[in-house]
Amino acid sequence: MGGWTGAEELNVILWKDAMGDVAVVASLTERRKNRKKDDDDD
Repeated sequence: MGGWTGAEELNVILWKDAMGDVAVVASLTERRKNRKKDDDDD
């Protein structure tokens, strides 16, 4: 598949398994910046 990481590729595989030929939403494959951890995140 594209230049995806293993997790992104797995997301696409699971999406296609569940949704069939419905287009994969971009939020499954877009790269996310690491969130800065807040004091209240545990």
